[in-house]
Amino acid sequence: MWMWTLDAKLINLALVESIELIEVFPEGTEEERIDSGELEPEYLELVAVLPSGREAVLFDTDEPEVAHQAYESIAAFVARNGLIDGMPSTEPVSVTILLERVRNAKN
Repeated sequence: MWMWTLDAKLINLALVESIELIEVFPEGTEEERIDSGELEPEYLELVAVLPSGREAVLFDTDEPEVAHQAYESIAAFVARNGLIDGMPSTEPVSVTILLERVRNAKN
């Protein structure tokens, strides 16, 4: 199961340690303001953590609902062992492709 990263690299999802949804705040933001809930994140990133500890950004958005849909789409893709609509994926996918499939399935 190969997936495109935002910077057009391919990663093998079978080798990923974890996939995390990370809130990104403006650089220099005081930790106290984040912890207090005073600030909303600037955007959210869906990040694959590789065995080396490096991170690969798979997707980003400033819409929390879309970020959670993206996370759930990847989780379902991995749980189905790379099946999309019951068929094996024959080429690398991106989070955007997975989200389009989910939207099309709902319509």
